Order: sequence, then C-alpha cells, then structure tokens
Amino acid sequence: MLVGTSSGQVELVVQALQNGQLELPCDCSSLPVELTGDLKTLLKWTQQKKTGLMVYAMKVGDLRQLNLTPVPAAQINLVNHR
Repeated sequence: MLVGTSSGQVELVVQALQNGQLELPCDCSSLPVELTGDLKTLLKWTQQKKTGLMVYAMKVGDLRQLNLTPVPAAQINLVNHR
C-alpha cells in the first residue's frame, strides 16, 4: 500500500507487487519525493505541503484483519521508468 502526500493532500493506493516492484500512481520524475517509514513524519509533510511517500507491506489473508507493516525508507528504491 502506498500512502503519499502532495500539496497538502493525502492519497492512498493499494496495489500488488509486479516482479518485486510497485508502480507509483503518478509521474514523480518532476517532483522531489521524500521517503519515510514513519506516519508522523508523513503527516507533518502533509501540513507543510511537501511531497512524500510511505510504503506499507500488506498481508491480506483475511480482509477483515489487515496486517500493515511500514517499510523502512532505507529499503525503498525509487526508479524512474518513464
């Protein structure tokens, strides 16, 4: 699950990995994107109208009991495929 912030707005996108990668829901090549593994930091960036991204690993064995685990920013590698 991707949680992003831009211009003071928060966006949530849920998608499956494809070949070990997640595609970003936007073309972020023209935006400076900060990565975090901390929700408090992401919310602070939202208030400051900064562009940020947080990734959660999500296990969906039972949709009534989602298991979300924040992925540390150090484990995320942004690659521009566009």
